[in-house]
Amino acid sequence: MPNLQQTYKQFKQHHTSEPTNSGTDGCKNIVRLHHKDTLGRPLPSGIEVKLYDSTGKVFMGITDSSGMSIHGRGINGSAEIRCGEVFWFLCRKQQRETQIKSDIHRELAEANENFVFDKSDGYVLIKAEEDGTVVTHDNPQFQASHPLKIGAYWQKGSPICNINATYLPPPILLNLRFLQNQTAEDRYQQIEKIKHQIHLDGDVATLFIHGYNVPLTRDAIPCMKKP
Repeated sequence: MPNLQQTYKQFKQHHTSEPTNSGTDGCKNIVRLHHKDTLGRPLPSGIEVKLYDSTGKVFMGITDSSGMSIHGRGINGSAEIRCGEVFWFLCRKQQRETQIKSDIHRELAEANENFVFDKSDGYVLIKAEEDGTVVTHDNPQFQASHPLKIGAYWQKGSPICNINATYLPPPILLNLRFLQNQTAEDRYQQIEKIKHQIHLDGDVATLFIHGYNVPLTRDAIPCMKKP
């Protein structure tokens, strides 16, 4: 008959308690992030999304045509993300497409502002919702250092956890230095495009403005080739 103390020791080695609110190894789920802006429009497809679970493990996903990214779906559909708090980031691809392909047609792009936007650029996460629980970010500008976190758990007896993520639309880049060398008609057309884009963004927009009286530094800094 085995020694009782030895039996207890073997049992303890394989059955350890965990701190509360940390989840257990047996509680794992698949997270579906539904990415939309404040106007309800899905984010462009093809954005890489990096999700972290409560243990720091990374699960990658890519937005589809509906703006959804799926994380933690293993072989044969098994759940891999540990239950608990999660947070995520939109990633900028190192090798971008030269032309943005998206159902959201923004009036201002690299053609008229001399700047190449990546699909994920400019979107700021401000709110997340999971099964009725809503978490807002008080300082969304610090998302990189203090990310918004929300719990990811089973929903309605299913290991699939749906989380709705809401983002501010990308800001509008207003380059007044670029406009000062244009004709009055060109400037008028540009302003009309800006007004139209603000209307598409719900009459609310964030502007990044380059100062009008800033010199172009054609001669001071060798950043432009002389004609």
